[in-house]
Formats: sequence, structure tokens, C-alpha cells
Amino acid sequence: MTAMEVVEKAKKSGTVNGVDDEMLYNAVERLEIMIQKYTGVPFREFEKEVPLFACGGGVADGYDDMYDKYVKREGCYIREDWECFGNYDALFNIEWDKFKKEYLRKNKPAGQGFTPDWRWN
Repeated sequence: MTAMEVVEKAKKSGTVNGVDDEMLYNAVERLEIMIQKYTGVPFREFEKEVPLFACGGGVADGYDDMYDKYVKREGCYIREDWECFGNYDALFNIEWDKFKKEYLRKNKPAGQGFTPDWRWN
């Protein structure tokens, strides 16, 4: 999934009505930066037509809903719809936690782990 597809999906839902497309693309870019910082993947310039990191772009696959919820969350913030923002913020945080847990499960941090006697090394 690309940033263009995420923004179009959010616009079709009606949740981000009245929000400029560029602001929505900026939200997708912020989430990409969050993923880059968390995972440590090399920096790449944000492009609207390139697959997103957690949607088949090299870090994970299947997190389309996380991007959708984040864009809707940011759209609600821009429109100052605080009830909507709170709902999408909670939904996004659930997806973000799932992403972090899966990433850690699949990619053990370097230099950490349990030794046979259960002490951190």
C-alpha cells in the first residue's frame, strides 16, 4: 500500500472531509519517520507512490489499518473534532503496539537476550 492509497481510503470514509490532502500526506510521512526511528531502518526520502514500510515496504506487511487509523486521527485533530480524535488515537495506539510487538518478536535487538541462567547478557 502506498501513501496515495492510504489518503484516498481515508477520504472515502468521510472522516477527513475538509482536510487538505497535503496535510494527510504529512501525517503518513510522520508515521514513516516514527517507524524508521523505532526499527532503525536506513532513512529514505518520503514518496507518495512507494510502498510504505509496514505495508510491504521492507519492515513489515499487513499494517494498512495502522496507517488508515493514524491518518484519520490526524484528520480529526486538524478539524478539532476531539471525540473523533480520541477514538482514532486509541485505535491507532492498539495497532502501533501490535506492530512494535511483532517487530520485536521477529527482530531480536542486538546484544540483548537471556543467557541459559536467565540473566540478561
